[in-house]
Amino acid sequence: MWITTAPHGPTRVGTPSRATRALGLILTRTCPSSCAMCITESGPQQRGWVAESVLEELLVQAGTTDEVVAVSLSGGEPFSRFSDLKRITATLHSAGVHVGITTSAHWANNRDVVTSRLAALSETGQISLTVSTDLFHQEFTPEDRPRLLALVAQELGIPISVNWVIRGDECERRLTAWYSNQGIDVVASHFVPLGRASGLTIEPRRVASATLSGPCGIATNSLTIDSDGTAYGCCGLLIPEQIIGKFPSDSLSSLLRRVDESLLFRAMNEIGPLGVAGILGMDVNGARSQCEVCLRLTRGSSDDSRIGEAQLLSLDFALAYLQGRREHAHRTDSDAASQ
Repeated sequence: MWITTAPHGPTRVGTPSRATRALGLILTRTCPSSCAMCITESGPQQRGWVAESVLEELLVQAGTTDEVVAVSLSGGEPFSRFSDLKRITATLHSAGVHVGITTSAHWANNRDVVTSRLAALSETGQISLTVSTDLFHQEFTPEDRPRLLALVAQELGIPISVNWVIRGDECERRLTAWYSNQGIDVVASHFVPLGRASGLTIEPRRVASATLSGPCGIATNSLTIDSDGTAYGCCGLLIPEQIIGKFPSDSLSSLLRRVDESLLFRAMNEIGPLGVAGILGMDVNGARSQCEVCLRLTRGSSDDSRIGEAQLLSLDFALAYLQGRREHAHRTDSDAASQ
């Protein structure tokens, strides 16, 4: 394949490792772009910044709990309020928390400005960058800006990767090859029909079922807090069905515990969305990604196409059966090794 496909992430069985936990914080919906595939419907017309009460408490708890080792700052465009972004980054660094930032690079139109900003963010600790660029973004942001950001980041020793949402045009091979030739990972994915993307009518290339199978590397290993404090057990599907609480009324520890205890999230972690759909006999034909499979399972068009209590009971039995088989296999291996 000409483009790196978004990985499923590591396979984990049972209780997820706390050392791998990542926290996502959506700072704002304000963005200079109104991309057609944007699931958060960010854009110039959106206003506001993360609530101060949410931010202050999160900075305290993220730094005092050993359950979170990394915080990913996104939007909208986090660089829309650079002084605030720098303050947040410095505070997290002082608590020993790694900081990742996702940006469209719309602001990166001057090498001196890019160098100055990246150097300032790196003064207090290591950061990593993810630049969102693709044919959707390039309707608003010229391709030379994310390229400039990538080059400067590399010069400063800042890890950087690219998120690319596939539109299906032939020129994407050439455009993504530029980053690959610089040694930069390109993580490609198909759009999820959510938010503004729910109105997209284009049909990207078909996806082999093998790319949909396997465990979800996000479920139980991440938590996303919106700018108003709404907490989701997922980094991408910010829908009511994924809400697990409200921060800071609910502490980070309690929110992470709810994710751990969620049968659905545990199933996504162990057997993946396609595995869940297979056990429950749900039709996910035509889905382009694991995220879209999950979306169909949790937000069906009717009660019959959405996971309910009866389906969760079936899922519980299936997971218990799988756990029993794993334990049996482990005992068999142990017995064979002892002989």
